[in-house]
Amino acid sequence: MLCLIPFFAVPYLIALYLPGPDGIYKKWSPDRIRKDLGGDKGEARLDANQDLVDNYAMYFSILSAFHIGWRDLNVGNWITRMQPREYTLRATGWVRTVSGIQSLISVYLLALAVLTYFGRPFG
Repeated sequence: MLCLIPFFAVPYLIALYLPGPDGIYKKWSPDRIRKDLGGDKGEARLDANQDLVDNYAMYFSILSAFHIGWRDLNVGNWITRMQPREYTLRATGWVRTVSGIQSLISVYLLALAVLTYFGRPFG
């Protein structure tokens, strides 16, 4: 699962360099404390003109991989709450589909690891 994070960061990096509406957006919380950050719309598309584009792609890949949860236990939300900024990263279009596929693969690999560690499902 950890090996797939850099692999899936590549399509996210491509999405940041491609123009158009599909991509990764910063979604600012409407009840944030610092109203001077984020603008009036509450969202902004990430693009290649911003600093640390590679880091955003890797960070979004980590969030997508660990967006695994059950009821109140959600690792992706915990990672999001560790950041000092008051926004979340959201995807639209084909980037959202890739993010969903990455989340499903991560859940599958985690379930397979748990089943093989605690039992012998295939033997």
